[in-house]
Amino acid sequence: MIERSALENAWNNINSKFPFDNYIPLARKESYFEMPLSVSKYLESGAKILDFGAGSCDKTAMLSSCGYDVVAFDDFGDDWYNFPGNKDKILNFAKEFDIEYKQSQGRLEDLFEKCSFDGIVLNNVIEHFHDSPGDLMNELLDFLKPNGFIFVAVPNAVNLRKRIDVLFGKTNYPPFAYYFWQRPWRGHIREYVKNDLIELNRFLGLDSVEISTHHYHLDQLKPWNQKIFKSLCRVFPGLRESWLYVGQRSENWVPKNSPNDEEFNQAFGKQYFNYKKNQIFS
Repeated sequence: MIERSALENAWNNINSKFPFDNYIPLARKESYFEMPLSVSKYLESGAKILDFGAGSCDKTAMLSSCGYDVVAFDDFGDDWYNFPGNKDKILNFAKEFDIEYKQSQGRLEDLFEKCSFDGIVLNNVIEHFHDSPGDLMNELLDFLKPNGFIFVAVPNAVNLRKRIDVLFGKTNYPPFAYYFWQRPWRGHIREYVKNDLIELNRFLGLDSVEISTHHYHLDQLKPWNQKIFKSLCRVFPGLRESWLYVGQRSENWVPKNSPNDEEFNQAFGKQYFNYKKNQIFS
């Protein structure tokens, strides 16, 4: 496991060199520690990692600073990345932390070799997908070495803060103004609960090694609320803000491109009773 002092040094170094003011919330420091700590449980320093959906590379730099050989990828589809100078600042920041940054909206197979990574990280990424994550994740797993690990962090769709908001008639979605004016919409499409991650692991055909909850965004709460939140979550850990799923690719893994009969019935139900599975998944 990575020592606390190494994480603190990495955090301070990143904050001193990051090119965008007020982008990294100082109150969210612990959330920047969670992924390196999780990765270090399964992969030694020096392991090669793909950070898919790396964005501004601030959290990617934490992995690199902790001794991992990191390749970052993003399609830079958000408008913010394409404001004058922003993309160059991100790429220069990545270079300063020895991160190779890949950017493309084309085929991933043109960028990466099969079985070339010890680990793949999707840090708050798949909740933004407009479609099923299945095809893309199967494609990414093709780049993972046998016995390698995939790390998927996602927001908890039913965390305590959201439950309270809904109870009082507030929305558990992003602010409506943000949704209305961001075109195209690149925000959250589907957040996750524990059973979703259990099924994600089953559908991908991986070995599940960890599904755990974490505090990623406590800075959204006032300090006294944070104490209450943490106390309740010690008793009910499923109320924390985020989930982490870690899956391992076996030696004989192959992508699963269609459901078995049980999964087909679970997904489509009686309305597809007169159809056969091979008529939909051909």
